[in-house]
Amino acid sequence: MSKAFLKPILCLVASVCGFVALFSIWGFLCAFEPGQEAWLTIYPVVFAFSVAVGASSAVMAARP
Repeated sequence: MSKAFLKPILCLVASVCGFVALFSIWGFLCAFEPGQEAWLTIYPVVFAFSVAVGASSAVMAARP
């Protein structure tokens, strides 16, 4: 793939992952309501995955 095509795609992935990470923190705080115990495990995993993918795609997009 050419860098002219790959760089905008990686920037888009990084921004979507940042958006998901922000909302997974909010969802984790809302999961302390009764009956939402499964989400106490799911939201931290989603947060860690989205931060890892977003950071790696941002670093790859910043390369010359």
